[in-house]
Amino acid sequence: MTHRLLAFGLCCTVWLTASVTVAQAESLRETPLVKAIKRAAPSVVNIHTEKSSVERDQVFAAGNGKPRKINGMGTGVVIDERGYIVTNYHVVADVELIRASLDDGSSFTATVVSSDREHDLAIIKVSASKPLTVMPAGTSSDLMLGEPVIAVGNAFGYESTVTSGIVSALSRDVEVNATQSYRNLIQTDASINPGNSGGPLLNMNGEVVGINVAIRAGAQRIGFAIPIDDARQVVAQLMSIEQLDHAFHGLEAKDVKQGEKREMHVASVIADSPAAKAGL
Repeated sequence: MTHRLLAFGLCCTVWLTASVTVAQAESLRETPLVKAIKRAAPSVVNIHTEKSSVERDQVFAAGNGKPRKINGMGTGVVIDERGYIVTNYHVVADVELIRASLDDGSSFTATVVSSDREHDLAIIKVSASKPLTVMPAGTSSDLMLGEPVIAVGNAFGYESTVTSGIVSALSRDVEVNATQSYRNLIQTDASINPGNSGGPLLNMNGEVVGINVAIRAGAQRIGFAIPIDDARQVVAQLMSIEQLDHAFHGLEAKDVKQGEKREMHVASVIADSPAAKAGL
């Protein structure tokens, strides 16, 4: 009887040890990178677009052309639970149809609300039956060289593709072509591909610190993102009630987001405006 109890006790000890080992292994698998992706994933938007192009005879260019559909792709970030999404202007410029899908499989038709060609940013909107999950916002003001970052996007149409790398450089000025150039970009070696445009560059807290925008053609692992602090200033203008609803308020504000500091400052107030009458 003693031997049986001893054997049973040994079996229980081995089983408990194995259970603890498995639990420890599972916790090791859920790395900070995995946790960051889980936090941000519900707010990443996969974008598919369509537009028509007219094929013309190369010799008789004045003749009637044959329309053909061109499919495009990109990524967006949920910035407002009411269905507002930020992406790149070049993702949605001149398109006729925008389809936006989320990590949970839901899909919507989207419309362009406002855009800024110079800064290559646009706001699109979907009508969802429930509030959308807003992407946690970080700051690009304290990014460090070598800091780990994550890119999530609709790379080559492969939805919600995740790549990781580091911050390779800061304050890069990049000229893409004769009509488009960027200033103060984040450079990263996280793989960014066609379709990633407009998607988030995340820090290890799962916060968006940049909007992926461009790659260096012919190079390997040289991608660029608009710092979120710069993008936020443009988005604030694109989302302004004066812009969306043509409602004048006379208030000019700016946000201050540095490290743990999160403040909004009143920059100016137009005399006799609603803002001035409200006492701001």
